[in-house]
Amino acid sequence: MRGDLLYEDKDISISLERSRGYAVCHCEIHKTAPSVLKRCRDTIARLHADKKDETAYAFCTCGDTKHQKFLALMGFKFFKNTWILDDQKKDKIIELWRREYA
Repeated sequence: MRGDLLYEDKDISISLERSRGYAVCHCEIHKTAPSVLKRCRDTIARLHADKKDETAYAFCTCGDTKHQKFLALMGFKFFKNTWILDDQKKDKIIELWRREYA
């Protein structure tokens, strides 16, 4: 898990990391089931409500439809493509998704 651990139970872990000027949310799902995904979304919403003044972001590899679907399910919306240098200092374009407090 990257960043500060915000929530953890036997099925999910949620952390927040400051990266490239963004508050980036990381979720790990240990057991995939509709009830676990709903609990994850509800937990993200509750944690986000505690930080009403802050937008949560997520990075996604371009074309990763499984991750895109998960982010949409968790309440994130595509924001923009952005350029980064990866760990090997190579150019890379990634998707930046955001979840604004509603």
